[in-house]
Amino acid sequence: MKLGELLEKIEGDELALIEAAFGTLDPEAEISQDLINELASIRDELKAYSTEVAPPLQEIERKYLVTALPKNLKQYPHKDIVQGYLAITEDGTEVRLRQKGQKYYQTVKSGGGKTRFEAEIEISEEQFKALWDATRGKRVEKTRYEIPHGTGAIELDVYHGDHEGLFSAEMEFASEEDSNKFVAPEWLGEEVTDDKRYKNQNLALHGIPTQK
Repeated sequence: MKLGELLEKIEGDELALIEAAFGTLDPEAEISQDLINELASIRDELKAYSTEVAPPLQEIERKYLVTALPKNLKQYPHKDIVQGYLAITEDGTEVRLRQKGQKYYQTVKSGGGKTRFEAEIEISEEQFKALWDATRGKRVEKTRYEIPHGTGAIELDVYHGDHEGLFSAEMEFASEEDSNKFVAPEWLGEEVTDDKRYKNQNLALHGIPTQK
């Protein structure tokens, strides 16, 4: 089936996913009907989740670089994560695939800085594998450690692969007021909450920043 045969029939999230999968839309490009079906299925699940189950969740986080890892890191709960991006728009909205341990997710995130909005669904391993190839060149691998702090936990990411040597940490808060009161432990370094270069989508696209 030619891509051009489908372009007039699709729109919104599904079109964004197809654009992410094929880059420049070539009407003569061959496209798998199985891939189209997977995209449509996940699009519908995301739509149902965001409109019927729950509105997008608001995330309030602060992000830091880490120059010295805490001692005895392996004692803390941790999971390996691989994630890739199907679509990244000019305003920073992203459609992301993630495998965390033995679970698989598709997420739509928007917004920037401390406050972002997120809609996420769990998908099957088969759905994940059907779409994963479309994230080639836009991926991140890391191990995430959950380190207790106050009434919550700091999520420490130790990156691997093309991002080996990068360490960052995030703390999520229930409100802006709580985030403003946060006192970072000594092992957290420079805050990069508002530095777009350290967003995972930009790390996936451009690698580790090389200069301030």
